[in-house]
Amino acid sequence: STMTVAAVVRDASSPFYAAMALAADLALLEAGYAMLVTSSQGSPDLDAAQVSQFRRRRVDGLLLSVADESDEHTLEEIRRLRAPVVLVDCELAGVAGTSAVLCDHAGGVERVMEQLRGLGHRSVALVAGRVASRPARELVRAFEATCGWLSIDAAVERDVVDPAGAE
Repeated sequence: STMTVAAVVRDASSPFYAAMALAADLALLEAGYAMLVTSSQGSPDLDAAQVSQFRRRRVDGLLLSVADESDEHTLEEIRRLRAPVVLVDCELAGVAGTSAVLCDHAGGVERVMEQLRGLGHRSVALVAGRVASRPARELVRAFEATCGWLSIDAAVERDVVDPAGAE
């Protein structure tokens, strides 16, 4: 055992991923493990390269949130791992044996849209991230469904991403 767990996240500057990494690091530290954290900066190529690097370093586990859930090179690198993998708010088809922690995007969208409807808004737009990621797909799905049952005119701008690759 290397007593090391790695985390590959889409954007390490995101408050969500920063809080997740801190919580995981504290728990792992108590158990005697060290944690390595890296950001793919929204790049599937970096996701694959970093998973490969951690596989070669023989980490004891991997926390993973990839930029593109359908990128075949990344999926192949994940399949080659022999360590436990916990997916963080992503879904990977064709990769067996992983665990996942998923966020409730729909609940948040419903509360926000109900608040906006209560304030009198009848038309709302959503600027979404990459549809290759679960958070963007779930936000769009929940937004469109909620606007439908609240009778709000909805517009969605898809695949809008910060030039640096952040979501």
